[in-house]
Amino acid sequence: MKRVAITGASQGLGAQAAKLFAEKGYQVFGNLRVLKSFLPLLRKTKGQILQIGSVSGILPVPYNGVSSASKATMEAFADVLRTELRPFEVDFVMVAPGNMLTAGPGKTIAKVDKLLTDLTPEQRDLYGREFGIFVEKFKKMQSEGMSVEDAAARLIEIAEETPAPIRAGIGDDAEQMIGIAKQKSDEELDMMRRQMFNLN
Repeated sequence: MKRVAITGASQGLGAQAAKLFAEKGYQVFGNLRVLKSFLPLLRKTKGQILQIGSVSGILPVPYNGVSSASKATMEAFADVLRTELRPFEVDFVMVAPGNMLTAGPGKTIAKVDKLLTDLTPEQRDLYGREFGIFVEKFKKMQSEGMSVEDAAARLIEIAEETPAPIRAGIGDDAEQMIGIAKQKSDEELDMMRRQMFNLN
């Protein structure tokens, strides 16, 4: 029986993917807390770890620095563990979903709306216009995201690829952003981020 650890998402995509993997006969493990506990089994069976991050860990977006930084940390974690686990033939795949129709972005939008209304007069003068534009663009992008069911089905496809990819996007937008982040200079990426959110 093939074993897979899905880490980084406890609800939405993670829960849906765990259900689909179990239906296909996989033994599935969850979050980062238990990953360490299951490493001996994954090493013994040459299992696979699917770390669910975000495209914002590869291509951070304006006004979302803390979230992007946490996702970038997961990217670094994946790079290190993948290297450490290679001698044991454990695949570590960093999965970067793009825009998704889950509860997570909805919660983020509510927080961002509150931030916008809670700006001080000084903050509003400095950032209000651009932050407002960002919020509206962010809402639009999230509302056009991929369904959890489609994303989970794509996660299954990724898990079954041979050889396992090092990094994979979920959704056309994620694949496109990963490609752009690899090809563009920092200056070009900065300009693209501003254009993406109409911050010119």
